[in-house]
Amino acid sequence: MTLQEVQEDTDVYLIPDESITNAKQAYRYIEKHWKTLFEVLLEEWIVDPNLWPQKRTLKLFREWFEPIYCGMVWDLAPGPIEVEDWVPARTTRFLS
Repeated sequence: MTLQEVQEDTDVYLIPDESITNAKQAYRYIEKHWKTLFEVLLEEWIVDPNLWPQKRTLKLFREWFEPIYCGMVWDLAPGPIEVEDWVPARTTRFLS
């Protein structure tokens, strides 16, 4: 898989804080939770944490990932929204 292919097939994470209304606030939230987000993203690619980079830093997070703020998400599919029950174990740290 090439870098371009990875960049074209990205994930979307909704921030669980209604007080965030702009990109600056969203990036501040990401910087506050970067460690957990880094682990969640790594876990998607490499299940064994022993194979993850041992020195995970905010600088490395910024080099590997490029968060993009979207102030609005539209559901254009007909019918009700379907909710998947799957939640990575590390994601629950965002909810607290």
